[in-house]
Amino acid sequence: NFRLSWEESEAAAAYLLSSSMPYNGPRSPGNGNSETGKQLVESIGCLGCHQISGVGNAFAPDLSRVGSKVNADWLFAWVKNPQEYLPSTKMPNLRLSDEQAAHITAYLTTLGAKTERPGFAQKLADNKVVEAGNRLIGRYGCYGCHDIYGMEAQPRVGAELTTFAD
Repeated sequence: NFRLSWEESEAAAAYLLSSSMPYNGPRSPGNGNSETGKQLVESIGCLGCHQISGVGNAFAPDLSRVGSKVNADWLFAWVKNPQEYLPSTKMPNLRLSDEQAAHITAYLTTLGAKTERPGFAQKLADNKVVEAGNRLIGRYGCYGCHDIYGMEAQPRVGAELTTFAD
């Protein structure tokens, strides 16, 4: 937890949005049932790795507020085939049908409330805020753990340990 202020969080978000590529993956059909999705999440093993409201394991990201962080199209594509988005992910391809993925997406998007802030979109587009986010990400070395478009050539934050024990 870097304990970022709200302004720092906005700046980081502004930089990430300015450097991201438009989403062109599969679209959620939007016909999922959240109750069926909840049953699927509980029965196919999602809670073996993820936590939702304190239930499950903390091996993978907590999904308690995932609906406030991602949109349905991205979430549908991720649960359908995580390796297509991030080949190095540890999340397995659960070989879900489109129908199952739609139900799970419908459920997960109910977790966490999206909050609208007046003027937020304009702030995220402000070049000064974007540049502040670039400096912040550079200072904290976020690119050391995350793949951030435009920062691929940055040196890693920690020492190279691959041959340390040799």
